[in-house]
Amino acid sequence: MTILLDMPAPEYRSLDAVGGTALKDILPPHTPLHFWARHVDPSREFKETPAMRLGTLAHLAILEPERWEAEMIVAPAVDRRTKSGKEAWAAFLTEAAGKEIVSAEDAALVESIAAAVRSHRGARVLLQGAATEVSLYWRDAHTGVLCKGRMDAVARHDVIVDLKTCQDASPKAFERSVANFGYHIQAAHYIDGYEAATGARPRAYVWIAVESSAPHGVAVYAADAAMLEVGAEKRAMALEIIAECAEAGEWPGYPDEIQTISLPGWAAY
Repeated sequence: MTILLDMPAPEYRSLDAVGGTALKDILPPHTPLHFWARHVDPSREFKETPAMRLGTLAHLAILEPERWEAEMIVAPAVDRRTKSGKEAWAAFLTEAAGKEIVSAEDAALVESIAAAVRSHRGARVLLQGAATEVSLYWRDAHTGVLCKGRMDAVARHDVIVDLKTCQDASPKAFERSVANFGYHIQAAHYIDGYEAATGARPRAYVWIAVESSAPHGVAVYAADAAMLEVGAEKRAMALEIIAECAEAGEWPGYPDEIQTISLPGWAAY
């Protein structure tokens, strides 16, 4: 049961343990086979989608602005098809050695998102003085499954803060995002890990939702008790399936039998 404050993200990803975002991949409509392919298969590779990259960069700019300034470098707008453009690009690559190259468009977008979060009073108060990018590593007490979690921030008074970029940060839309992407399952996972590592339950689990498109609306939401209860039930179910499959060495997909299906209600009428 460990809480780690300075673990680099690649090192965290390499930990052989179950993370909070992985749990939904073993629950219906997915199967253990889907979970195995994405999180267990030794030949799997981490592939960052454009949406994931935007989220990663936004997290860095918002939660670790010093690293954003020190480790990122904006690519110049040069025509690499021309001789002068090629020379300018080669000079830039020399300057950029050891840094993460970000396009001018992405940098401007990320800085706009970060500015929106900083200008929101509730989000600003939560993040002021918070510990950021806090990693957890523990063994689930009920199943024995090794678990890991990486909390975006732990605010004062033991409040876990989860930063999410999204298309729509309005209450109803974000509630749908919680359900669709399993954020409540992830929340239950982090709460369990926090308690295992510290001996105390967090006072609250809070999301800072920021829209990825202008005007970058920002909202702060706390998970209610009912949401966390459902998340905990689904998390327990997922860990039970993972433990059973790992013990058996089998990760089944869809049933072998012929299944009868019908049109969904919206299509039938």
